[in-house]
Amino acid sequence: MDALAIITALDYIKNEEVYIERFNKIKAEQVKLEQLRNINSTIEEIQVKLEQVEALKAVHTEKLKQADIEIDKLRTSRLVDLDERDNRSKIKQIDSDNREQILTNLSEKLRIREQELHKERQQLDAYRNDVEQRSREAQTKFDLYNTKLDQLRTLLNG
Repeated sequence: MDALAIITALDYIKNEEVYIERFNKIKAEQVKLEQLRNINSTIEEIQVKLEQVEALKAVHTEKLKQADIEIDKLRTSRLVDLDERDNRSKIKQIDSDNREQILTNLSEKLRIREQELHKERQQLDAYRNDVEQRSREAQTKFDLYNTKLDQLRTLLNG
């Protein structure tokens, strides 16, 4: 074989080795590229999910704020209601205490008036007894005078 054919064969073998080496490098790079594409795809999916989570978080944060506002309104409303009830209860208690004091005062006045009436009744009974006693005495004297008058008439008419 001549030298040119050998050089050509060696060149051909060397090129084939270079091509195989390049082919293996390209294959390795394609595998890496595919892995990077998978990683990139995963990152994009994660970013989409992260954006969805952020959107949901924003919605829920707003809902929580609204719920807090509603809770505060409800709490304030209930506190106002409780204050009003407490005030009404205090007013009713004061009114009840005042009425009780009025009733106590009236009861005391009634008791005093009953005592006065009892004394007056006793005085009236004593006065009536005295009048009845005097009336009996006067009747007795009147009867006695009538009897004496009848006796005088009988003596005079005789």
